[in-house]
Amino acid sequence: MPKIYKKRFDKSKAQLSHKGTVFSTIMFTPEELNSGLTSTWAFLTQGMRITPHKHSTKEIHFFIKGTGFIQLGKTCYSVKEGDAIYIPPNTFHETWNEKETELEFICISFSHKSSSFFLRILSLLYRYIRRN
Repeated sequence: MPKIYKKRFDKSKAQLSHKGTVFSTIMFTPEELNSGLTSTWAFLTQGMRITPHKHSTKEIHFFIKGTGFIQLGKTCYSVKEGDAIYIPPNTFHETWNEKETELEFICISFSHKSSSFFLRILSLLYRYIRRN
């Protein structure tokens, strides 16, 4: 039987990352999952802005609290609790929060090699959300 990991996000232990522009905690590493997938729990307080950057990996951000904005390339999207955004590899993106309520999200980062693994997880997550 594969090893099972259970973790709980603790805001008080979140560290500033992305050059001090976001509070985050890596929940699961590729080594723990034996895949090219990383999951990070993150949040932005009012006025925080993750500076424009890009990755060679794909990302999906699941917004779980608050409202804010994400810019992908030259297109800006408003985001809120319940939204998910797919970010293709090598796409410049930035996220920011203008409201008092924290903008909280889970970022799943994955390589092409881990896509089938991730799509299975995403399918399970989608079924769970639809039931609740």
